[in-house]
Amino acid sequence: MNPFELTGFSFLGFYVLLGIAVIWGLRAWIRHLETADAPPAQNMTDPYLIAHLRSGENEALRVATVALLDRGLLVAEGEKLKTKNSKAFGVVQRPIEKAILQHFTSPGEGHEIFKDSAAKSACDSYKKVLTEQSMIADASTYARRFLPVAVAVGLLIAATWAKISIAFSQGRHNVGFLVVLTVVFGIVAMVLWQKRRTALGDAMLTDLRSLFLRLKDRAKSLRAGGQTNEAALLAAVFGLSALPAASFPFMEKLYPAKSRDGSSCGSSSSDSSSSSNGGSSCGGGCGGGGCGG
Repeated sequence: MNPFELTGFSFLGFYVLLGIAVIWGLRAWIRHLETADAPPAQNMTDPYLIAHLRSGENEALRVATVALLDRGLLVAEGEKLKTKNSKAFGVVQRPIEKAILQHFTSPGEGHEIFKDSAAKSACDSYKKVLTEQSMIADASTYARRFLPVAVAVGLLIAATWAKISIAFSQGRHNVGFLVVLTVVFGIVAMVLWQKRRTALGDAMLTDLRSLFLRLKDRAKSLRAGGQTNEAALLAAVFGLSALPAASFPFMEKLYPAKSRDGSSCGSSSSDSSSSSNGGSSCGGGCGGGGCGG
């Protein structure tokens, strides 16, 4: 039977399955494009590089700030931070740490570092490395994704247009839910196009989470003091919420949302973003059999 002759929820069910299949195919196509000529894997040992991969430059700055607090090079004074003393500059080597210490020579709130030009510039090297390793998208990545996204959106629009044409020819005009579903699947396709991390970046983050899973399992045993870089690695891979509040009490005042919300482990702004679900439900009632035209 021609599925475009279906009406009401029967056709909407078919269209949802079609949309899921199209989105799944789009993800597979993009994944293939981004892994076909994969460069050699980057040796991911820098927690700030990992944090940048997971959620961008602001997350790298958060993790670096927490690491400096853990090492006692920054001190928390109420809700403000301050560089402990001038000797702290001689202890650090990374530009991102130097920029943070420089910013907090005068007391300030943690979120102010996100607007500091020197700190943001210090993150550029991480972005460059991740881009060169094809772990985060650049202009060429978005250009490669354009054709798969255009094909996917074109298929969805073509199916919607065909159904609407048939429905109108039969005197049925209740196609609102179908249009909504088309818009929803189109938005999902656009999210996949604009996704910050590439398939290689997602794979690397998955590998890192698997590698550091034992560290996460024993997170409650971590103690502040900067004796090791385990706290920085844990925060970089899983997000600041993975740090135990008992050992890192300054987290609640410094970044309250991040210390409570495990969503920072995903993805991301960014990482956020990260993966999209192609499914969608059709709620509400409609008269007759015309929900889907």
